[in-house]
Amino acid sequence: MASFGVNESRIGASKLESQIYCIKYTLFCFNIVLWLFGVSIFALCLWICIEPGFNEWMKMLELQKFFIGIYIILIASLGIMVVAFLGCGAALMENVTLLYGYIGSQLAIFVFGLVGSCVLLDFSTYDSSIQPLIRDVLHRLINNPQHEGSREILRMVQEGVSFRFYSYRY
Repeated sequence: MASFGVNESRIGASKLESQIYCIKYTLFCFNIVLWLFGVSIFALCLWICIEPGFNEWMKMLELQKFFIGIYIILIASLGIMVVAFLGCGAALMENVTLLYGYIGSQLAIFVFGLVGSCVLLDFSTYDSSIQPLIRDVLHRLINNPQHEGSREILRMVQEGVSFRFYSYRY
């Protein structure tokens, strides 16, 4: 009878170990995917920040406020990459304290990225807070036709808008 209880406890411990092993490597794989997600968001934000055509338009129309949301998301993506890397280590070491810190930092980075997305959305959609800034800049450019720079910017805006209109229309 005693050997039956010992054998049953070994089977239970073995089953528990295999479940912990499965959870540990599931969390590890999740962190790898999360790290890749952070890298892709970082690359996209970096591309938007350094893309010459987009930057040129933003500088000409004096709309640098648009980049506030991009910078916030850029910092959040760096945080995602760091936390995902540390989460891989915490999962492999099975350190409970580090795993709790990992959960808290993931929540904080999620809120930070959400704030950046809200700012970006506010500056980039129809009826957004950036439209009055665009309207003021265009009124100033239209009211200053004697300056060569104003005429050049207005010409580029008109050509860009009409080109996009006709390319979507047909």
